[in-house]
This record gives sequence, C-alpha cells and structure tokens, in this order.
Amino acid sequence: MASRKTTIGFSLIELLVALVIIGILASIALPSYQASVRKTYRQSAKSVMLGVILRQDQYMGNNKSYAANLTDLGYASDTYYIDTDGNYTAVVADSTYLIALNNPTAVSFDITATPQGNQVKDTMCATFSAFSDGRRTVSGTLASKDCW
Repeated sequence: MASRKTTIGFSLIELLVALVIIGILASIALPSYQASVRKTYRQSAKSVMLGVILRQDQYMGNNKSYAANLTDLGYASDTYYIDTDGNYTAVVADSTYLIALNNPTAVSFDITATPQGNQVKDTMCATFSAFSDGRRTVSGTLASKDCW
C-alpha cells in the first residue's frame, strides 16, 4: 500500500479568493457605515440646537428677552458652542433688537449648526437653522423635513 500525503492549510489561490471577497464586502459596507455615522452626528447637532432653544426659552421667561450670546445661557463660549464630537459648530446669529425708549430687548433669535471636519461631506442634510418663531430650515440635497 502506498501512503497518501495530505496537505493541511490553504493554497495561495484560496487565500486570494478570500481576500477578494472580504474586499468586496468591505467596499459595500463602508459607505453604509459612514452614512450611519454622519446621521448620528446630525442628531448630535440637532440635540445641541434644541438645548440652546430650551435655554433661550428659559432665559426669555426669566428676563423677558432672549439672550444675545451663549454665555448668558450658561455655555463657556460667547458666540458659539462646538459639540463634544467636533462635527458641528452651533452659532447664535442675527439676534434682533426692538429699541423702545432706549431699552433694547431681544425679541428673536436664530441658531445655525454648520458642519465641520469630516461632517462637511454630508451633502444630504448640511447646515441646520432654527428660529425663535419655531421655523426650522436645512440645506442639502434632502433639504426637507426628513432632516429634522
């Protein structure tokens, strides 16, 4: 009887086929993963904005005017607040003042979240804006209520 030699392991061709399959799966999964991460960062920006809006409403209730900057609302920065992920910058802009009897009172505000860093690649829902009268806008290819 002749003895048979058995080989253990993978051939080079089998290894290359496995690597090609892994590469194809990764190229399909990576864009989906990145889109999911961007959507999470969008939610983070909206949360920061809603927090500022709530603080503005509290400030209005206590002071009969809106705050002109974020330090009045308890934030560390005077005109902007960058969320902890560093993907959006939320800016309070265009505070409108009603001048009556030399007594300026802030009667409205708007807040804008502008994407920063890698989030700039998010073209679906780019820049968010919210206004004291309840309006919400967004720029981007999906610029609709789907973003909010």
